[in-house]
Amino acid sequence: MLLALLQIFTKFSFAGPSYTVDTACSSSLYALDHAVKAIKRGECNSAIVGGSNLTLHPFISLQFARLGVLSPDGKCKSFDASGKLDFFEILAR
Repeated sequence: MLLALLQIFTKFSFAGPSYTVDTACSSSLYALDHAVKAIKRGECNSAIVGGSNLTLHPFISLQFARLGVLSPDGKCKSFDASGKLDFFEILAR
């Protein structure tokens, strides 16, 4: 991921700090939080935040399916009120 970040940074001649964030499922939200705080502190006047999730091995998807945490319709609803599962409900299983 760092190599891709550096290529994008160089291609568009961006200035300022750039870094990757790996906090599992919350990486994009965590990066957005960092950007907003940097803007509020006056460290920068704008920021570009991007996120991706690569599941390259089927084992991970199979484990999620066995846990019952995948959406039945195949659509991600992490922060949507129409999400079907509750984290604490999953822990109680």
